[in-house]
Amino acid sequence: MSAGHIPPMLLMGAAGFALLAIGAGSLLAMDSRNRLVEQRTKAVATSYAPVVMSAGGRSLRLKGAVKNVSPLESLGKLIGLEPGRPDLYPVPWWTVPLAMFGFGFFLAKLVVFLVGDIGWVAWPAGWFLGSRWLLQRWLLKYRNELIKQLPDALSMIVRTVRAGIPVSEACQVAARESPALTAAEFGILSSEISVGRTMEDGLWKMAARTGLREYRFLAVALTLQAQTGGNLTETLEKLADVIRRRSALRQRGKALTSEGRATAVVLTVLPFLVAAALTLVAPTYIVLLITDPLGKKILLAAISCLCLGLLTMRSMIKRSLS
Repeated sequence: MSAGHIPPMLLMGAAGFALLAIGAGSLLAMDSRNRLVEQRTKAVATSYAPVVMSAGGRSLRLKGAVKNVSPLESLGKLIGLEPGRPDLYPVPWWTVPLAMFGFGFFLAKLVVFLVGDIGWVAWPAGWFLGSRWLLQRWLLKYRNELIKQLPDALSMIVRTVRAGIPVSEACQVAARESPALTAAEFGILSSEISVGRTMEDGLWKMAARTGLREYRFLAVALTLQAQTGGNLTETLEKLADVIRRRSALRQRGKALTSEGRATAVVLTVLPFLVAAALTLVAPTYIVLLITDPLGKKILLAAISCLCLGLLTMRSMIKRSLS
C-alpha cells in the first residue's frame, strides 16, 4: 500500500491513538507529581501528628489517621460526591447525577451521529466526567471560602483566649461571630464538645470533614498544646499568619495566570464564532461537516483537538498554581 492511498479510517485511528498516548502521558506525569506531593505531605504530617499512649505506656498510635470508608462513600468520592454534607451543594446532591445522566445521553447521541453506534460509550463517560466536574467545582468553592475565613476565626479565638476564656468556649464564640461556613464548622465542633467528645477528637473530625490541610494544622497545634503545653495564642497567631500568606500567594498566582485563562476562553469561543459566521456567509461549507462522512470525521477530529488543547492549558495553569 502506497503512502498516498492510506485509508482515511486508518489515519483517523492513528491520530486517535496518538491523542490518547499524549493524554495518557500527561495524566501519568500529573498523577506521579501529585503522588509525590501527597507522600511528602504525609511524611511531614506523620512527624508532627498527635500520639496517644497505650495502657502499658510503650506503644504509640496516630490519632485521627485511620478511618473506615464504606464502599458507597468510596464510589461517591470517585465522582467527588459527599452525601453526608448536603450543605456543600446549592441543590440536592442527587439531582446532579440525574441531570448528568441526561447530559451523557445527549453527548452520546452527538457522538453516535459522528462515528456510529460505538459512540454510545460516551454516555457513561459524559455522566461521570460531568458529575465529577460540577461536584468538584462546588466543593472547591466551599473550601476556598473556608480558607479565606479561617484566619479571622483564629484571630477571634486568640483574642478570646487572651481575655482568660478557655479554648472550648472560644470555639463557641467563633461559631457565633464567624461567617456562615466557618460558623457552621465551629458550631458542630462546639456541639460535639458539649455532649462529651474531647477537643482533640472534635478537631480531627472537623479536619477530616473539611478536607483542608489548614484545619489539620489547627488540629495538630491545639492537640500538641493540650498534651505538652506552650503559648497557645502565639501558635495560633503564627498559624493565622501562615494561612493568610498562603491565601495571598494563591491569589497572586491566579492574577499571574489570568492571561493564560483568558487565552483559554478566547480559544474556546473563537471556533464557534467562526462556525456561526460561516453559517451565515457560506452555509454550504458548514453543511459538509454534517452531511458528508469525511466531514463528520473532520468535525470529530476538530472537537477532539479542541478538548485536548483545553485540558493541556488547564493542566499548565494548575501546575503553575500548585
